Amino acid sequence: MGQHREQQFWEQLVAEVEGGARQAEIARRYGISVSNLARWARRLKEERPRAQLLPVRVTAGPSRRPCGLLVDGVRLEFEEGTDPAYVAAVARALRSC
Repeated sequence: MGQHREQQFWEQLVAEVEGGARQAEIARRYGISVSNLARWARRLKEERPRAQLLPVRVTAGPSRRPCGLLVDGVRLEFEEGTDPAYVAAVARALRSC
């Protein structure tokens, strides 16, 4: 068994254990020792890249809920935070039609 293929085999077994199967059950099914399976589980866990926490800054900002405008039976929706002058200009243009 090649090294890459061997590692894939152990990754599959460890994934089964991480999915909820018992180590003893997996070891018995594949004819391996529990200690060998546990050793591979530790090895693979150590090889995994660790999650990196990044700084986060929470700021108040406009939400992106739609806001409606009804002018002479025509309904338009704008994202909240749209420039009010723009919305007013659109309303005036619709009224002049």
